[in-house]
Amino acid sequence: MRLEGRGSSVIKSPKIWNAIKDMLGYCPYCMAGKQVTSKISGKNQPTKPPSDNEKRFLEGIRTGRNIALVGVFCPIFWTSLFMGAEKSVLLFNAAHSGIFICIGGALSLFNIIRLRRFRQEIEVKKNSALLGKKMVDSANFIGK
Repeated sequence: MRLEGRGSSVIKSPKIWNAIKDMLGYCPYCMAGKQVTSKISGKNQPTKPPSDNEKRFLEGIRTGRNIALVGVFCPIFWTSLFMGAEKSVLLFNAAHSGIFICIGGALSLFNIIRLRRFRQEIEVKKNSALLGKKMVDSANFIGK
């Protein structure tokens, strides 16, 4: 009896596989393992430092993440949950925590979008500058 058809379609789906790999990227053990293997293999390539605008967007992403984490780990909500508070109190605390999660997520998402647009603008400017340089070089070559 062959089981080749069972479950293989789920794992082979690139969207699901990429989502799983993205989630594993946030695991602290996976991060530590990647750092150790990059140090050992010597693939630790130096990167250019971020510009002031990129630093501002990255700081906004971190701030949003931290606000969302306050909502997730809200001690008032978890205390009321574990102490067996009434349903109305629990719903109020859950709504309060949910508001923090939504605000933090929105702030992070807003800064992620701004950072991507900023980096795309830089890439477009760099490509247009390279194209302009190639055109000038070809014009100089033709003119000689």
